This record gives sequence, structure tokens and C-alpha cells, in this order.
Amino acid sequence: MLKPQTKIICVLICLVFGLITVIRKDYLGSIILFLILVYWIISLFSYSKVFAAFELIKTRDYHRAKELIASIKKPTKLSKKEKGYYFMCKGIIAAAENNLDEAEDFFITALLYEKFFHNAAIVYLNLAQIALVKK
Repeated sequence: MLKPQTKIICVLICLVFGLITVIRKDYLGSIILFLILVYWIISLFSYSKVFAAFELIKTRDYHRAKELIASIKKPTKLSKKEKGYYFMCKGIIAAAENNLDEAEDFFITALLYEKFFHNAAIVYLNLAQIALVKK
């Protein structure tokens, strides 16, 4: 998952190269670059909500993160990696609100989508913390 700033830079690069290909009258290349440009713009607005919510959780602004996560209308349309972050964010927010059973369910669901070790380690640590609090 790329940061929004990186996506904006990629959009600008595609826009510049797209304009260059139009000036050179390479219409096939310009069509391809403009399709890539549209993809980056769509991904910038639709998928960056999960990343922004995760950044808000890092600053312990759980209320705004919960609103941002709730604004995602179709979480089933997220990519596999973004679903992992989505459920991890929902689990952290639920744990902060002392909804431990709900948080545990979200963390277990997040494990299904996490393929990177460091993300899975965060989920396992949160599950361990929930188990300790429940005892």
C-alpha cells in the first residue's frame, strides 16, 4: 500500500508523460498512460482511507479513525492487503473501546489477510494482550 503522497507523485508523472505522448502523436501510448492515470486517481481516493485511518490510530485519535473506517462503504472491494489493515484498524479501535470479544474477532479476521510477518506480529501481540486482559 503506497502512501497518498507517493500516489500523487505517480499521478503527476503519468500526466506529464501522457501529455508528452500526445504531443509526439503516440496515441496508443497516451491512451495507456491515461488509463494508468485514472487507476491511480481512483486508488488515491478509494483506498487511502484505510491507510489514513491507520495513521490516525498511530496518533491515538481513535474517534476520527473510527469515522474514517466507517466511511468505507464496500470493504469487500478492498484488496487483500487493505482488508488486513481494515480489520486490524477495526480491531484496534474495538480494543480501545474495551469491546474485547469484537476486537478479537476482527484480529482473527485480519490474520486471514495479512501476509507480511511484521503485520501478523502486530495482530498476534494484540491478540495476546486481549487474552491477558480477559484473564
